[in-house]
Amino acid sequence: MLIGVPKEVKDHEARVGIVPSGVKGLIDAGHKVIVETNAGALSSMPDEEYKAAGAEIAGSAAEVWSKADMVVKVKEPISQEVPFFRDGLVLFTYVTTHFLNHAIGLVSLEALEDSRIWFPNKIT
Repeated sequence: MLIGVPKEVKDHEARVGIVPSGVKGLIDAGHKVIVETNAGALSSMPDEEYKAAGAEIAGSAAEVWSKADMVVKVKEPISQEVPFFRDGLVLFTYVTTHFLNHAIGLVSLEALEDSRIWFPNKIT
């Protein structure tokens, strides 16, 4: 699977969806990872650390979103990211029920209540 990590674009968000050690773990498990340039810069994780872990560095968010089978983010997508949604895309992030009407697969561990979706945190 090709896993994409775009730079967070929500105001005042400095975190990144996957840290370099996480990239290495995914690479070691047989996945490929593409990270937008400077995605980890505000968290003191430069592109060089991602490259050393085995990630490809993309020049833009559009490149990450268009190539990835699954996109990993910290915060919910904002309006400028919605046009990147496409059939077959898996989005691993915090989401709100607003995104349930899009043709993407959502993977979330948040405590959302919606009878149309099974969430791992609801295991009893």
